[in-house]
Amino acid sequence: YYKIDNVVQQRNDIALTPLAIPMLAGPGSISLLIAFYQEHHEMEEIIVSSLAILAIAVAIFAILKSAHYLARILGASGIVAISRIVGFIVISIGIQYIVSSIINIIKGNLM
Repeated sequence: YYKIDNVVQQRNDIALTPLAIPMLAGPGSISLLIAFYQEHHEMEEIIVSSLAILAIAVAIFAILKSAHYLARILGASGIVAISRIVGFIVISIGIQYIVSSIINIIKGNLM
């Protein structure tokens, strides 16, 4: 019985990994890069944005690599609290995109 339970737990741990991939390099990230490139064409801006992307990639790698230690330090309630806070931030960013798009559509139709 213990061996089966251990296998099920390992499968559950593996199943969570693909869920994080769209948040890291999904359509939102790609569309943000496309929109950024439409406004910024100078080489200095492209280099700065490339360095920022590299810094974020290193930070994400460090966080994902140390996730086991962070989970042990935070505990179950800490992980739930952080996931709710991050969810709130993601919802806030989505609402900001919607409001900005509506404002741009209204401004475009009025002018």
